[in-house]
Amino acid sequence: MTENTQKPRSRPYGLLILLAAAAALDVAMLVNVASPRRGGEAGMSQDGETISLAFFIWLALALALILGATRGAMPRWAAIASCFVHPIAGVALFVALDAASRQAGGGLIVSALLPLAIGGYALAARVGALTNGPYAGGLNGVLFGAILFLTVVGLMTGLA
Repeated sequence: MTENTQKPRSRPYGLLILLAAAAALDVAMLVNVASPRRGGEAGMSQDGETISLAFFIWLALALALILGATRGAMPRWAAIASCFVHPIAGVALFVALDAASRQAGGGLIVSALLPLAIGGYALAARVGALTNGPYAGGLNGVLFGAILFLTVVGLMTGLA
């Protein structure tokens, strides 16, 4: 008879609170970007608000990925890749936000979906869905692939 020496995972309440805060900031950022562009100093203030909200969203998502990697079951290759993909995706978000503020195509969609994809990946890593279950490998590939796809699309919106 073998004993299960693995300690059961705790519930991810802290991660859920962090992701809820990031989602609230994301909604505020999207409302700010989607609102009509103001001129002069009011427009500069609107841009500053958007940049600040995006920074704090990205900080919250970085913490969520760290929680997913340290407290969850993120594969080692994904944890290492996240160290590179997360900052590049942040640049893609800022490019997409710029495109969205100019009403260029696709910027608002990427700005909405990219933080959701990263938050979903962090949550899946934290609860162990990336390494446990029948679809673990496929889920890991689909979520990481979605993040990479949205990152490339976000960077491409700057060319529009």
